[in-house]
Amino acid sequence: MIALCMNCLQIMTLGDDNESKTVITSRTLEYDYQSGIAVFTGNVMLFDDDIRLVADDLRVLLGASNEVQSLAAVGNVTVQSEDRTGSCGKAIYLVTDGELIMIGNAKVVSSRELITGSRILFRQADDKVVCHNARIVFFPDVKDLETNNGYQ
Repeated sequence: MIALCMNCLQIMTLGDDNESKTVITSRTLEYDYQSGIAVFTGNVMLFDDDIRLVADDLRVLLGASNEVQSLAAVGNVTVQSEDRTGSCGKAIYLVTDGELIMIGNAKVVSSRELITGSRILFRQADDKVVCHNARIVFFPDVKDLETNNGYQ
Protein backbone atom coordinates (compact mmCIF):
# COMPACT_ATOMS: atom_id res chain seq x y z
CA MET A 1 0.00 0.00 0.00
CA ILE A 2 1.38 3.39 -0.96
CA ALA A 3 0.25 6.58 0.74
CA LEU A 4 0.67 9.89 -1.07
CA CYS A 5 0.00 13.22 0.65
CA MET A 6 0.62 16.93 0.11
CA ASN A 7 2.45 19.12 2.69
CA CYS A 8 3.40 16.00 4.61
CA LEU A 9 4.36 15.82 8.24
CA GLN A 10 5.65 12.37 9.14
CA ILE A 11 6.80 11.45 12.64
CA MET A 12 8.85 8.29 13.10
CA THR A 13 10.60 6.80 16.10
CA LEU A 14 14.39 6.75 15.79
CA GLY A 15 15.99 3.77 17.52
CA ASP A 16 14.58 2.10 20.64
CA ASP A 17 13.97 5.24 22.71
CA ASN A 18 10.27 6.07 22.38
CA GLU A 19 10.90 9.63 23.54
CA SER A 20 13.29 10.32 20.66
CA LYS A 21 11.36 11.37 17.56
CA THR A 22 12.41 12.17 14.04
CA VAL A 23 10.17 14.71 12.33
CA ILE A 24 10.28 15.04 8.54
CA THR A 25 8.34 17.56 6.46
CA SER A 26 8.10 17.75 2.67
CA ARG A 27 5.77 18.71 -0.17
CA THR A 28 4.93 15.09 -0.94
CA LEU A 29 5.40 11.69 0.64
CA GLU A 30 5.13 8.24 -0.89
CA TYR A 31 5.19 5.57 1.79
CA ASP A 32 5.21 1.87 0.94
CA TYR A 33 4.24 0.11 4.17
CA GLN A 34 5.23 -3.34 2.90
CA SER A 35 8.81 -2.41 1.97
CA GLY A 36 9.24 0.18 4.73
CA ILE A 37 10.42 2.82 2.24
CA ALA A 38 9.31 6.44 2.56
CA VAL A 39 10.19 8.88 -0.24
CA PHE A 40 9.91 12.57 0.62
CA THR A 41 9.97 15.02 -2.29
CA GLY A 42 10.33 18.79 -2.34
CA ASN A 43 11.58 21.10 0.43
CA VAL A 44 12.49 18.25 2.76
CA MET A 45 13.36 19.13 6.36
CA LEU A 46 14.35 16.54 8.95
CA PHE A 47 14.72 17.30 12.65
CA ASP A 48 15.61 15.07 15.59
CA ASP A 49 17.62 15.32 18.81
CA ASP A 50 20.97 14.92 17.04
CA ILE A 51 20.66 16.25 13.50
CA ARG A 52 18.96 18.74 11.22
CA LEU A 53 18.87 17.98 7.50
CA VAL A 54 17.50 19.96 4.54
CA ALA A 55 17.37 18.55 0.99
CA ASP A 56 15.39 18.47 -2.22
CA ASP A 57 14.50 14.78 -1.77
CA LEU A 58 14.90 12.16 0.94
CA ARG A 59 14.50 8.36 0.96
CA VAL A 60 14.08 6.68 4.35
CA LEU A 61 14.32 2.95 5.01
CA LEU A 62 12.38 1.84 8.09
CA GLY A 63 12.75 -1.38 10.05
CA ALA A 64 9.99 -3.71 11.22
CA SER A 65 9.45 -1.63 14.39
CA ASN A 66 9.26 1.64 12.41
CA GLU A 67 12.84 2.57 13.40
CA VAL A 68 14.92 4.50 10.88
CA GLN A 69 17.63 2.26 9.40
CA SER A 70 19.05 4.56 6.73
CA LEU A 71 18.54 7.92 5.05
CA ALA A 72 19.55 9.04 1.56
CA ALA A 73 19.20 12.77 0.84
CA VAL A 74 19.69 14.17 -2.66
CA GLY A 75 19.93 17.73 -3.99
CA ASN A 76 21.14 20.82 -2.12
CA VAL A 77 21.78 18.83 1.04
CA THR A 78 22.60 20.68 4.26
CA VAL A 79 23.33 18.78 7.47
CA GLN A 80 23.79 20.31 10.90
CA SER A 81 24.90 18.37 13.96
CA GLU A 82 26.49 19.62 17.15
CA ASP A 83 29.02 22.30 16.11
CA ARG A 84 29.34 21.11 12.48
CA THR A 85 27.48 22.25 9.39
CA GLY A 86 27.90 20.45 6.09
CA SER A 87 26.67 20.67 2.53
CA CYS A 88 26.85 18.34 -0.47
CA GLY A 89 24.95 16.97 -3.44
CA LYS A 90 24.03 13.66 -1.77
CA ALA A 91 24.18 12.39 1.81
CA ILE A 92 23.67 8.86 3.09
CA TYR A 93 23.27 8.10 6.80
CA LEU A 94 23.52 4.49 7.99
CA VAL A 95 21.98 4.49 11.46
CA THR A 96 23.24 1.13 12.77
CA ASP A 97 26.79 1.82 11.53
CA GLY A 98 26.74 5.43 12.72
CA GLU A 99 28.16 6.58 9.37
CA LEU A 100 27.38 9.72 7.40
CA ILE A 101 28.64 9.75 3.80
CA MET A 102 28.62 13.10 1.98
CA ILE A 103 29.15 12.99 -1.80
CA GLY A 104 29.54 15.72 -4.42
CA ASN A 105 31.29 18.97 -3.50
CA ALA A 106 31.16 17.98 0.15
CA LYS A 107 32.01 20.66 2.68
CA VAL A 108 31.97 20.63 6.49
CA VAL A 109 32.64 23.66 8.66
CA SER A 110 33.16 23.55 12.42
CA SER A 111 34.66 25.92 14.94
CA ARG A 112 38.00 24.13 14.46
CA GLU A 113 38.28 23.44 10.72
CA LEU A 114 36.91 23.55 7.21
CA ILE A 115 37.00 20.25 5.29
CA THR A 116 36.18 19.97 1.58
CA GLY A 117 36.34 17.02 -0.78
CA SER A 118 34.53 14.96 -3.37
CA ARG A 119 33.43 12.51 -0.64
CA ILE A 120 33.54 12.80 3.15
CA LEU A 121 32.81 9.89 5.51
CA PHE A 122 32.12 10.48 9.22
CA ARG A 123 32.28 7.45 11.52
CA GLN A 124 30.70 8.10 14.91
CA ALA A 125 31.93 4.89 16.56
CA ASP A 126 35.59 5.84 16.41
CA ASP A 127 35.14 9.59 15.79
CA LYS A 128 37.00 9.48 12.46
CA VAL A 129 36.74 11.33 9.16
CA VAL A 130 37.85 9.96 5.79
CA CYS A 131 37.93 12.48 2.93
CA HIS A 132 38.65 11.95 -0.79
CA ASN A 133 40.28 14.76 -2.81
CA ALA A 134 40.70 16.42 0.54
CA ARG A 135 41.41 19.97 1.56
CA ILE A 136 41.41 21.03 5.19
CA VAL A 137 41.92 24.42 6.78
CA PHE A 138 42.58 24.46 10.53
CA PHE A 139 41.39 27.35 12.66
CA PRO A 140 43.37 27.72 15.86
CA ASP A 141 40.79 30.20 17.15
CA VAL A 142 37.10 30.83 16.40
CA LYS A 143 38.04 34.40 15.38
CA ASP A 144 40.00 32.95 12.44
CA LEU A 145 36.84 31.26 11.15
CA GLU A 146 34.97 34.57 11.27
CA THR A 147 37.84 36.41 9.55
CA ASN A 148 38.09 33.84 6.75
CA ASN A 149 34.30 33.37 6.43
CA GLY A 150 35.07 29.66 6.46
CA TYR A 151 36.03 29.57 2.76
CA GLN A 152 39.70 30.50 2.35
